[in-house]
Amino acid sequence: TGNITISNETLSTNDLLLVSTLFDLTAKGTIGFDTSLNLGANIRFTELFSLAMAKKISELRDWLDKDNRLNIPLRIQGTATNVVVVPDVTELLKSNAGKVLTNKLLGKVFGDNKEKGKDSKKSGGLGGLLGGF
Repeated sequence: TGNITISNETLSTNDLLLVSTLFDLTAKGTIGFDTSLNLGANIRFTELFSLAMAKKISELRDWLDKDNRLNIPLRIQGTATNVVVVPDVTELLKSNAGKVLTNKLLGKVFGDNKEKGKDSKKSGGLGGLLGGF
C-alpha cells in the first residue's frame, strides 16, 4: 500500500508499505520512468524469525527493537534490472544497534575500561599500544 505522486517522469512515495508473512518493508523515495531507484527503506522481520536469528547469531540481539523484531534500515538504489540493496549505515548508526556497535568498536580501538588491580589504565586498543597514556 502507499501513496504515489507522479511528476517529471518520476514516481514519488513517502509511505510505501509491503507486508509479507516474514517481514514488513516501509520505504520512501523515488522510482524514475527510466527505472532508476532511489529509496530509503526499513525492513522489520517478525518476532518469531527475529528471535530465531538472534539465537543463532548472538550479535543480532542488539538489533532487536522493543517488540523483539529485527529492524534493518536499507538503501534501495540502481535500476529495475540491477537493484542494489545495502544497509543504510547512516540510519543504522542512529539506532540502538549502531550505538552498541560504535561502543564495541571504540572499546576495541581505545581499550576497555576494566580495572586491573590497582592500576586503572585502559587495556588493549590504543591504550595498550601506547602504554596506557
